[in-house]
Amino acid sequence: MIDDREKDVSGLSSEQLASINSLFDNLDADNNGSISLEEAKKYYASIEEEEFKTSVEYFEFCKESGSMSEEAFANEIEKAKHWKDFMLRSHIDRFKEADIDDSHDVSRKEFVLHEARKLISRQK
Repeated sequence: MIDDREKDVSGLSSEQLASINSLFDNLDADNNGSISLEEAKKYYASIEEEEFKTSVEYFEFCKESGSMSEEAFANEIEKAKHWKDFMLRSHIDRFKEADIDDSHDVSRKEFVLHEARKLISRQK
């Protein structure tokens, strides 16, 4: 199945391919050449937590400056929590899609092919 998808990589620019490989390197925390589900969860959880913290800081600023009520603040925090959880699930689903051979690890080849396919489909 992988071989049928290799043609997708040829449609990428060198910058796009470098970006995909850089993301793979960030996800492959133990540098063993594949991404485990745990590595993906840890990486994406940290990314989403940082986004959440940034949102909270903004909402706190708005509340303290008087442009947001306590109730609105609580609502925005709750929405941000749901968004964080949604995005984490989305990233994990993306990981599972990339696991072509269902090994629970994603090799660089699987990752690059999956991400290339996503990029190419968005360009059409």
